[in-house]
Amino acid sequence: MGRKRKSYPDKFKIDAVREALHSGADRTEVAIKYNIAQSTLSEWITMFLEGKILTDEQKVLEEKIAILEKQQETILMELGKKQLEIDLLKKNGAKLTISEQCKQIEVKTYGCLIRYFWKKMSGQRA
Repeated sequence: MGRKRKSYPDKFKIDAVREALHSGADRTEVAIKYNIAQSTLSEWITMFLEGKILTDEQKVLEEKIAILEKQQETILMELGKKQLEIDLLKKNGAKLTISEQCKQIEVKTYGCLIRYFWKKMSGQRA
């Protein structure tokens, strides 16, 4: 049966890589210090420089970026929808009553409250 491959946590890898890159020590010395093969250290350095090994802080930032990108996408979709509604109302608004405009952009009227508000604010017929 073959040997089981040893797994190291990302923090351990990053510590070894940072020491190899920033301490000025020879990679062989760093590999001996961390009890790993020099080829393993070289592989980790390559992965780190390619962004394949992330610190905990980087992982948190990546998650936050993903959340913000999703929120941005939702906001842009809503903005586009609202702009379409505005354009539609500008085009047809003068020809339609407020109730018809509300129906066209799918606004639910709660009794006369919205009609009253629009009538009072714009002086149009409801």
